[in-house]
Amino acid sequence: MAIADLTMVVLRRPWHDNAYNMLGYAWRKLGNYELSLEYFHAALRLNPRHRGALAYMGAAYLDMGRTSDANATYRRLAKVCGTIVMGFDNDGWKTGCKQLEALAAAFGEHGIPTPPVS
Repeated sequence: MAIADLTMVVLRRPWHDNAYNMLGYAWRKLGNYELSLEYFHAALRLNPRHRGALAYMGAAYLDMGRTSDANATYRRLAKVCGTIVMGFDNDGWKTGCKQLEALAAAFGEHGIPTPPVS
């Protein structure tokens, strides 16, 4: 159901990077990694600094066993996150980058060391 709804969103609002990201997430969870990557790339074409798309894409690469791609994506996300000083959401002010922390945890879950960031 979510895929159908999100597909309608991107048909009506093709600039909606978050909808593309969530479509990628949904397809990844269903095991269609190639399609999920297409949607993550679409989100990143619209917003190259989309932290959620980078984190989910890195996790998809890990699931697929594409460690070098996951490492490159982790480094790209770390660079984006390096510009964040403070953020705000419904729970108040935050520091750090939860997407980078989540991707680092995914590396651990796959038994792969988190790549160094230069």
